[in-house]
Amino acid sequence: MGYKKKTEINGMRVYTFYEETPSRTNTKKGKIRKDIGKKVSDRDDLIADAFKLIFLTISALKEIYKVVPKDDIPKKTKELIDLSFEKYSNHENIMDLYLQSGDTEFIDRLLKRQDDIVKIIKENKWKKMLLK
Repeated sequence: MGYKKKTEINGMRVYTFYEETPSRTNTKKGKIRKDIGKKVSDRDDLIADAFKLIFLTISALKEIYKVVPKDDIPKKTKELIDLSFEKYSNHENIMDLYLQSGDTEFIDRLLKRQDDIVKIIKENKWKKMLLK
């Protein structure tokens, strides 16, 4: 991820931290990441966005699964999917909070950030790196 684990000893205390490595951040990919951090959002927000997208996808799949024919799904696979969705339903997730509050604008915010990220990647002519 462009970070190197560092350990320092100060008397009886040992401190461990991660330091950004220049070898990763000075590459084209590193510069694009810096641009994204400056122009779109920081890593914490992007990680939160990723979780929201995951839960949104699982919620959508769960709803689709309710209406699709299941005749061709092997029994063991069907049991695993049913169990997974049952366990997923038994736990509150970020989607529940958004939907209960009636806030669906978060989807627009997520997609806008993704559009901005793609724009930065295109501006940096990074297409060849994406295909590797």
